[in-house]
Amino acid sequence: MKEEPMDSLASPVRLRAMLAIKHLSKVKPSLNRDENRNILDDCLKCLLPLPAVQQLREEGETSQDAVQVQALHELSMQALGELMRGLLEEDPAENWFMEMVHLLEPWIFSDKEWERERALQASSQLLVAYQETVYCRLQEPLEQFGSLLGLLAPYTCSCLAASRLWAADCIFCLLQLQGQSRTMDAAEGELRGLREELKAASPEAVLTSSCQMAKVTGKFLPSTQALDLVGTIMDGMLSASPTCATAAGHWFCAVLRENGDALLNEVPDILSTIFIRMPTMQERSMRGFLLEGVGILAMFHLEAVITSLLAKPLPMDSDTSELWRALGRDDVSTLHILRLLLEKIHYPAGTEGSPSEGTAALGPLAATCASLEMLTTMHSSSVLRELLPELLCALLEQVGHTVGQDMPMPTASIRRRQLQKGQVCTVGNPCRLSMETLACTISKGLGERVAADLSKAGTWPLLESPQTHHEGVCQLARTLLPLGIITPQFIGQVLKWASSPTENLCVTGTAFISQLMCDPVLEDEKLLKAVLSLLQQQARDTNNLVQQMAARGLGNIVYGAPEQLKTHQKAVVETLFQASFVPARPEIREEGMRALTRVFKHLGTDAGPLVEDAAMHIRPFFNHDNDGLHAVAFSLFGALAGCMKRRQAFYKNQVRQSLGTLLLHLEDPNPQVAKECRTTLGLCCPYLGLRRVQAALAFHTQGSEQGKQEQLLRDVCRHLAREKPALLEGLCQAAQGHYSSPWPEIQMAAIQFTGILLEYAAPRSAGQIKVARLLSSLQTLGQDTSQEVQDVATQVAEAISKSPWGSILQEEENHGHTLPYITSLLCFGCLRPRSI
Repeated sequence: MKEEPMDSLASPVRLRAMLAIKHLSKVKPSLNRDENRNILDDCLKCLLPLPAVQQLREEGETSQDAVQVQALHELSMQALGELMRGLLEEDPAENWFMEMVHLLEPWIFSDKEWERERALQASSQLLVAYQETVYCRLQEPLEQFGSLLGLLAPYTCSCLAASRLWAADCIFCLLQLQGQSRTMDAAEGELRGLREELKAASPEAVLTSSCQMAKVTGKFLPSTQALDLVGTIMDGMLSASPTCATAAGHWFCAVLRENGDALLNEVPDILSTIFIRMPTMQERSMRGFLLEGVGILAMFHLEAVITSLLAKPLPMDSDTSELWRALGRDDVSTLHILRLLLEKIHYPAGTEGSPSEGTAALGPLAATCASLEMLTTMHSSSVLRELLPELLCALLEQVGHTVGQDMPMPTASIRRRQLQKGQVCTVGNPCRLSMETLACTISKGLGERVAADLSKAGTWPLLESPQTHHEGVCQLARTLLPLGIITPQFIGQVLKWASSPTENLCVTGTAFISQLMCDPVLEDEKLLKAVLSLLQQQARDTNNLVQQMAARGLGNIVYGAPEQLKTHQKAVVETLFQASFVPARPEIREEGMRALTRVFKHLGTDAGPLVEDAAMHIRPFFNHDNDGLHAVAFSLFGALAGCMKRRQAFYKNQVRQSLGTLLLHLEDPNPQVAKECRTTLGLCCPYLGLRRVQAALAFHTQGSEQGKQEQLLRDVCRHLAREKPALLEGLCQAAQGHYSSPWPEIQMAAIQFTGILLEYAAPRSAGQIKVARLLSSLQTLGQDTSQEVQDVATQVAEAISKSPWGSILQEEENHGHTLPYITSLLCFGCLRPRSI
């Protein structure tokens, strides 16, 4: 048989050889199964690849030769069938039958139509032989029914009508092997009619008949074999024949639709099979069948589908995302799925936090990412509106849990599969994934404009960073509160966050509450009392950010519940006083002082006894190295001016002691500090009767550049020299007190302030300013390590020596107080010899 030519079938050698082998297989001793497998494989290789009869005609064979060749082909195929029957009779076992099927599979998948036709014919013969030998004896359903149906069903849409009919015969025989004779009677007639319709010339009509056959056949598929069918029929979806691939897709969906109720236990495995095949199935229509199959499973077993998809590793790849989006058939179904996911985003009571320190919890994070995919499929914001408050609350909680956390590691089985595929371990930022979902929810539920405003304000980067997360929460709350979607249930959840043992979530809750204090919802006395009690407690928390947000919240009471502030005045002021002046981090002190400023401005003269203590405690911060801290210190000192009308003598003394520092910082290099200082000075002027100074400050309210600041200081010093010359000595001493500042900018500002002060002061009416001592200090600064400080000190000293103050030096010498200083000044070169 092997010596026969492979380009034609010119003699009956092959069929006689196969018949001889059939008879010899019964001779004892029998060949073993491996030997029989090799013999059958050789027979297939010698028969199935022979050229088609039509090809012989095209190559010039006569009609008579063609008829003879066709007859030989038919007889040879019959001989092949007899051989397979004989081999089964000698070894009547289902596993041997399946080995013979596996030998036929490469020919069934062939891209040559005539080879597929012969393979399908041989498959039909083999099935009939199995039915009449093994099945008749065992009477047991075929365990491989699903895989065989998936293998053969797509060829009901093959290009050759003969192939379609052989495939239909195979399906009919497979159903008979299921042993369901009671229910087969009705289906048998329908299947035979559909088989006849497969002879149609129209591909559309053939596909319709094949799909109808799938519906009939799918009813007889055991649920335990559904996975086998899914796996093999997906191979058909990769068929080189487009019609067969399309038929495979329709059969796949039809079988799932007909058997969906019974497939609960198979859902994870079917989804896993679909997921594995997706990377190899890039053709759009074929992927559409896979996604439709997921949707069909979800119609019957939605929770099982969701659970299976949530088990995929994070961050989601494009295939997983596409599977999630396939579930959103419409907005109503999407909303239902979001409700189910919402339950999984919430952390169960008593299990808050991550499974391991520094790692985000996998379950809530996976549900969060799935929610993002579902939200992208929604079209109507009105449908989402009813779920929006609860969804926003859950997602903000998830952001709080995941900020600063690492991605959860995949399970051992997933890691093993990744390593087998050469994939890198999963990486990503869980907080960013949570924020993307939150941002999409806001965009879909509240409109793109709200989302755009948050992006423009930089809310998302603030939320993501553990260092600025609290500021991002405040910005988000500031946007959401006026929109009327923060329900009492939402507020109740936030209050629980603020007491959470999870530090990040505690920061999130306290920050949100601090902004909530600005909202009129706090006019509810019961709610206000609960929130204030919580903030007082949080102001003593060990977490710095929690303390800071608690202080901000207490200060915001002036916006949300101004009328109730007096009722709770003592508790609020005392707590803020502790935050501002008890040793703590600068940012906490700054927040506390800023809050006190708001509270004292609102209370005015009704401020309690702590207002005097605040005035004394605040002055040491005027020269603090932290710009924000001494800016807010000036602001708070100015706010106290409105509280001191009943304590004018006390505050007048405080202003007098602070005046030099206030004037000095009019030229502060930080524009914000200079602005706060200018405002505060204007509020303090009435206590010293400095009306013209106050007017000059008002005139220069728009001045921010260095030149304008210097002009403002000149105007102020000119008015002081005219109105309150007695103050000049103290101001000069205050300026000299800053000569030793560790910051060159402050040193230069103090030196320049001294020069301006003496420029406008009259020597005979400015108190007892010690000019020689002043010039000695300037001489020392002339040798400072900073060249800029040296230059300014030299310029100011020369200006003073040339001014009317030069004559004061002679008087001081006559009294015997300044000779050592005069000698050093001559060396310094600041004074001319004739001045001595």
